[in-house]
Formats: sequence, C-alpha cells, structure tokens
Amino acid sequence: MPAAALLALLLAAQPAPARETQTLTREQVRTMSPEELTRRLFGDGALAGLVFAQRRFDSGRRRWMPLYSLTFLTRPRGTYRAGVCETDHLTILFEPRPLSPGEDPPVRPRRIQVSTSYFVRDLALARADRVPDETGRVADDRACAEIDPRNADIIVADDEMQVTRALALIGDLIAAAGAGRTTAPLICSDGEGRPAAEAECLAMLARLHADKIGYVQLLERCGEPGAGLYCQRIETWEAGTDEGYVIQFELRRGNPAPVRIIVDPRRRDQSA
Repeated sequence: MPAAALLALLLAAQPAPARETQTLTREQVRTMSPEELTRRLFGDGALAGLVFAQRRFDSGRRRWMPLYSLTFLTRPRGTYRAGVCETDHLTILFEPRPLSPGEDPPVRPRRIQVSTSYFVRDLALARADRVPDETGRVADDRACAEIDPRNADIIVADDEMQVTRALALIGDLIAAAGAGRTTAPLICSDGEGRPAAEAECLAMLARLHADKIGYVQLLERCGEPGAGLYCQRIETWEAGTDEGYVIQFELRRGNPAPVRIIVDPRRRDQSA
C-alpha cells in the first residue's frame, strides 16, 4: 500500500473523538504492550493487524523524558523487484510538553508522518534485479507479509530499484575484496581522515555482508566538475558490530561498472 493510501486509510479509520476517559497518558503509553498500544490508537477496524508498534522507551533516564513521537511499521508487502519487501513507517508526533516530577500528562497527537522503507527477503533474488510476474508478485506479497518488519534490517531508499542496484554494486565489491582485488580504483580512509592502504581497505570490505545496508542515496551529479558522473551512496555495517561504512560508487550513465569507489569508515551512530 503506498504511503498516501495508508494515510487516507488511517484517517478514514479513525473513530469519533475519544471521550476524556479514553485519553492515553504518557505512563500508559510507556508501559503498554505494543499490541495493546496499537489497538488503543487504531482500534479494531481497517488497520487491525496491519500495523506494528516500535518500542521507543528504554531503561534509564529516557523513561522520564517527554513523549515526542511513536513509530509504527505496516505489515510488509512485495515490490516490483523479487526478493525485496517494503513497509511503511507511520510516525505520530505529539504536542511537546515539559514533564514535571511525578506528573503523568495525557498525550495529544499533533502530526502524522508516513514514509516507505525496504528490506531484503531473499538476497539472491534481489541481486538478480528481476521484475516478478503476477504469480511471483502474489508469492512475494505472501512471503513478505509473514515477516515482522521490526526484526528486519530496514533500508532507507527512494525505491526498490535503488535497493537492488546497491545490492549489486556492494555485492560485487565484497566478492572482489574477498579475492584481494577491487571492482574500481579505491580511495579509502581510516575513519580519522587519513588515507588507508588498499590492502587494508580490501580486508575491511571483505568482512561486510551485501544485505547489511541501512541507507541508499542517488546523487545525480558527483565527482570532478564536468566529469558527467552520478553516484550511488550506500551506508553499510559489519554484522554484530557498530562499525559502519559509507561507500560511494561513482558511475557513468549507460555503464554499470563503477569508475571510482570512495570508502569512509565510521561508527553507525555517526552516519549522516
């Protein structure tokens, strides 16, 4: 379901204004199970079973902070690329209100944001970059719907085509790095702004997994002025660690082979 259609469904599904006794307080939201929270906010109508609440509170001081937003993910569905699923992020922003000690204020929504993200269900299928036929679309929808999106490695991208293109680029680079070579000239840093040796860079890239991608961005122009290049910028990470990498592939239109690859290691919480 496209994000705009989801928002229309959400608005249509809302009941008449809730009575004051039905208003949720911050502490209720914090302690309520994801399933109960979803039911209280969306009811048992058209959205029942379609949205999953993401927990936003953890232990420590954050439990005493004001509630700014809640995020929900929709039940995943297939896309126009086999092996890639999509899910909508539904974020409810609340009216900001300072929190006094011992106070449990009601929460009042003020804005809704909707966006679509992706994840890889089958890496081999996704790397093949194949458009499924009608039978395949039905099978993909069914397979994607069985996955809890809260347990998936979410990829932020404009569309599924960017995802499959990124998977092909980084998959080829990882395979080449494992064999001690590269798919294009490398410019590598050590994460502190200093150049890194190619052998060190290849060893680092060989530890990556093609499906551990968090963000994909298409840059219409990049490289040297007048070079006529565009770029695919990918943020990825080593599985089980906080070691992240921003990898930029410089490409020429009509040629799938990269012209140059720029690798910048950084911790995942430092990614732009």
